[in-house]
Amino acid sequence: PGAIKLKTPPKLGGVSSLLWTSNGNGLIASTWDGKLLAYKVAQNGLEPIAQHQFGAPVLSTAASRSGPYVFAAGCDRQAHMWNLQRPDMKPTVVAKHGGAIKAIRTINDLLITGSWDKTVSFWDGKSSKPGITISLGHKVFSLDVEGNMLVVGTAEREVKVFDVRRLLQGNTDPAFQCVPLKFQLRSVRVMPDQKGFLASSISGRVRVEYVGNATSSFSYRCHRDGDNVYSVNNTTFHPNGCFATCGSDGGINFWDKDSKQRLKAFPRHNNTISAAEFNPNGTLLAYAVSYDYTMGAAHTAKTLPNEIYVMKVAPKDIAPRRR
Repeated sequence: PGAIKLKTPPKLGGVSSLLWTSNGNGLIASTWDGKLLAYKVAQNGLEPIAQHQFGAPVLSTAASRSGPYVFAAGCDRQAHMWNLQRPDMKPTVVAKHGGAIKAIRTINDLLITGSWDKTVSFWDGKSSKPGITISLGHKVFSLDVEGNMLVVGTAEREVKVFDVRRLLQGNTDPAFQCVPLKFQLRSVRVMPDQKGFLASSISGRVRVEYVGNATSSFSYRCHRDGDNVYSVNNTTFHPNGCFATCGSDGGINFWDKDSKQRLKAFPRHNNTISAAEFNPNGTLLAYAVSYDYTMGAAHTAKTLPNEIYVMKVAPKDIAPRRR
């Protein structure tokens, strides 16, 4: 309700990620058919300003913490830097892996890449070789960084937490690791206060993990309908510490982890929600009503059109509640 559908190219492929630029004035979408779409915030919503076509699926995006740059990476095994002030120019290759790059993030002036080649690497944009490489033993499915906390979710359901300060000193040992959920992970997200992280899985569950505080950690069920269990595709934090989940059931929910309550359940869409992201000040939520490939590539011909929406976030819907 109240959501605005963004203009997209015809026959858009499945949306793999959404990203707000650091200043909140822009939104970036990446797709399985190799597109990178850029929008700017305008009076009447968001206007498309540029797009770029890659030769392979784009799986993840990240924004520069300074400057008009966006990073994109995916199945071509490379990460590219795109200048939004010169979108007509070909993006520059800034990182390479031995397998598809599934997840990327930025911290300070560094790009962090996580790959199906079972490594995470740090890149400074000046050298063709990574400054740091962490061998994980399993494919990277998701990663996130906030402050000095880097969280990596891998195949075999493992989550490893690293202290960025120790990594920059050459110590690549994880500060914490666990198997938070019984089924395959879909996403990890660091808490704004860096006390822990969220992990979501294909089994309609979210784990709220406080690092070093097992007694406070808990998991809960969501995105279920009777006996039907749906994947929780993504989680995104609001600046106040509450968060949203989106799932293959077509649903978006707001949650307060501190009071362990659901704050808001929005009406379900008739297609899966592949991605959702709050903007930096928490006033807008972008989400993709899009096929999430849970049924494989062969199912794409049977799916509904892929669409991107932005809705205003009502403060009462995301306000923390007392226990």
